[in-house]
Amino acid sequence: KTDNGQPFAGTGIAGLSRLAVWLIKLGIRPERIRRGHPEENGRHERMHRSLKYSLSFDNRHSTLEAQQAWFDHYREEFNRERPH
Repeated sequence: KTDNGQPFAGTGIAGLSRLAVWLIKLGIRPERIRRGHPEENGRHERMHRSLKYSLSFDNRHSTLEAQQAWFDHYREEFNRERPH
């Protein structure tokens, strides 16, 4: 389930992007929420809000490796440790 923006929607036939076409070829059927209704994709919106909040505490690093390590830790905490 995705919103109607890039990279999930595009200007191609039926509003499909290259990513959407690739997913369809893999047997994955993209499902879009209605325009202007982010509440229909609440889990996704919540993850982005939490990630932006965490990054606002200067959790940016000078190397790609350090930043990836932070993201890996964040993903583990977000998915496994915090209450859902």
